[in-house]
Amino acid sequence: MSKTIKILLLTFIVSGFFGLGLITGCNTDVITPPPVVLDTNIHLATLTAAEPWDVSSLSGINFYDLKLEITSGPLKDAQFYDSLGERTRFQIRTGDMVKNFMGLQTKFDWISNNYSKAQFDTLSKMYYDHTVNPNIDFPYANTDYYTVPLANKPVWSFYLIGRYAGGFNQGKRVYGMFQIDSLYLDNDTFRIRLNIKINKNETDQFNPYHN
Repeated sequence: MSKTIKILLLTFIVSGFFGLGLITGCNTDVITPPPVVLDTNIHLATLTAAEPWDVSSLSGINFYDLKLEITSGPLKDAQFYDSLGERTRFQIRTGDMVKNFMGLQTKFDWISNNYSKAQFDTLSKMYYDHTVNPNIDFPYANTDYYTVPLANKPVWSFYLIGRYAGGFNQGKRVYGMFQIDSLYLDNDTFRIRLNIKINKNETDQFNPYHN
């Protein structure tokens, strides 16, 4: 086989591979790298959710599996939500507040108004001054409201209470943190990009390389 034919064949194979990846899913799909596993319990991911313009929009956030869910999906832990229906203020709210499409309950707590990506990456604990108390440390059903353009990069913690009550994860609580990296308008669809960490071992530890 000549060198020219080999190059053309390789180009065709590579183009076909990426083409399949790009055409899969609905028009709100966002191609996201797979989650990173730091150890058997600590997982990292970046997800970009879309504004819920219909029941098939990828506005649902499955923190447990670190993937997106459609608005009507039952395994969403949270949802990217247009708080007033006016496309001006947005928030992340618990998945069991979606009207007619009940998901799973998640509770939130605020950590910081603004962390850099490097600061978030090295952030190893939700609470440095006490042991986690899941009954009082997550008092909110949603985050604050945010607008476009996003002024800062806030960080929130969360507890997947719906997963615990539902018997997921072999009876262990799942905690996590996320940084809102960006909030933007893309082809008349608002999107939010989250950097996420979870720990499936009921432990307040999110970076095994830092105390």
